[in-house]
Amino acid sequence: TLEGYQNKVCAWLNVPSDCGRERRIGTSRVRTEEASHIAQEVARLLKQADQVSIGVITFYSAQAAEIMSELEKLRLMVSTQHGYEPAEAYRMTLNGEERLRVGTVDAFQGKEFDVVLLSNVRTSRKKLDDAVLDPEQKEAQLNAKYGFLRLPNRMNVAMSRQRKLLVVVGDLALAEGIEAEEAIPALAAFATLCRGKHGCIR
Repeated sequence: TLEGYQNKVCAWLNVPSDCGRERRIGTSRVRTEEASHIAQEVARLLKQADQVSIGVITFYSAQAAEIMSELEKLRLMVSTQHGYEPAEAYRMTLNGEERLRVGTVDAFQGKEFDVVLLSNVRTSRKKLDDAVLDPEQKEAQLNAKYGFLRLPNRMNVAMSRQRKLLVVVGDLALAEGIEAEEAIPALAAFATLCRGKHGCIR
């Protein structure tokens, strides 16, 4: 019943690469524009239904911090000496369940939320060298482009925490084409699913 997702179980909120690319912060990565889109969408959904629980998952700790910072600007999270936590009004649902959580994949092991937003962070501008024939070099190129999105166990956890709706947020072009089908099959299949009757692309 959520506006924009009526009767859907999957969706892709497209933040194309020309909106801004990811950048490195130490060993982690962050994409500010994507974090801002996620915060706005979380705010929109929380205001629609006080019974809906929302989880925001990313593969990068720097992105999790960026998303929480954006949510703080919207007064949905507060900064404490122990880090960020949801503002009082967004901590629990009326049923006593955790209402809002933001974190990396590890923070979601064994947890479920009604709606999950998955932040991809990666963008698709990096071109692979088609002349590379050595399998190890090709794998290295794919890993450099897609990073954690290529790890099936982490992707499995990230894409299975929702009860009702999974929304992937990021550069849709990243999950399109033969290369994506080979390198990140789960995301490529999800993008296809979003184009069907049970999904949407926004």
